[in-house]
Amino acid sequence: MAEPGIGTESSLTEKAIQTSIMLFLLASPKVKLAWVTSTGRFRGLKSNRPITIGVPGMPDIMGILEGGRCFGIEVKSPGGTLRPEQADFICMMKNSGAAASVCYSLEDAEAFIKAIG
Repeated sequence: MAEPGIGTESSLTEKAIQTSIMLFLLASPKVKLAWVTSTGRFRGLKSNRPITIGVPGMPDIMGILEGGRCFGIEVKSPGGTLRPEQADFICMMKNSGAAASVCYSLEDAEAFIKAIG
């Protein structure tokens, strides 16, 4: 019997892929810090006014490598596509000297960190 969240690559959810990538990053000696970002909108409990958190398009995972380079990983399930604001944010990161990638699997993330670290 497979462990919860573990399955064939095509059956993995974005959340399961993100979890496996985070476990890898947190165990990697090349990665000094990694965190999952949150973006969204909600209404204040008392004011009922809309509140936005995060930056639209920000990658799902952000981190800092040994040496200080910033990186971002946008996690997608196999076949998933980027929204325009996600593609724009990745371009902005790369143009600013940070590393950024779209990863569809743990193996994609491992190869990305190996390439930039």
